[in-house]
Amino acid sequence: MPHVPASDLLLDLRNREGGDELTVGEIADATGGRIPGLVFVVLGLPETIPMVGFSAILAAPIFLVALGLALRGQAGPLPRWLRRKKIRRSLFRRAVDRGLPWIRRLERVAKPRWPGLAAAHRLHGLVGILLAIVLAIPIPGLNIVAAFGTVGLGIGIIQRDGKLIAWAVVAAVVTSVGMAAVFSGLWAIFRSGFSG
Repeated sequence: MPHVPASDLLLDLRNREGGDELTVGEIADATGGRIPGLVFVVLGLPETIPMVGFSAILAAPIFLVALGLALRGQAGPLPRWLRRKKIRRSLFRRAVDRGLPWIRRLERVAKPRWPGLAAAHRLHGLVGILLAIVLAIPIPGLNIVAAFGTVGLGIGIIQRDGKLIAWAVVAAVVTSVGMAAVFSGLWAIFRSGFSG
């Protein structure tokens, strides 16, 4: 299962028949449940499409899987309440249709390199946590960068590509700093409004 290309898994999930909604549990089961790289790819991809009300739903399992990596070096199972959360199947299919071509291009160029970074599982978890936090808060622009960073992190883990993981680290740092700047600006406006 760890060697299944993310693009093949996405296409399989995209073409499955079912109801109008897909649960987080179904997605986790399809990825093997404990395969962090595939979880990051499959759950991060829909975040590349601007959504209302779905960001936190998908960011939560990304955060929990990343937390498991950061604490233990491996991911644990998702809680039952989170497995029941749903996403529209049509939205998921649209995200796959949009992202599959560039994911396949990434898979063709990704290769085992920078082994120290590729094996730093706890670092992968910390990066995933930062990206998930940004994804959970709808900030235009930053969310898209964080989503692509999450997908890149997942492919980097699957392909053992430390260079791709490094780009995900950059995305995590940039989006985290950007989010901090946004909140700092809002806080300054809030304070000035009261002091005025």
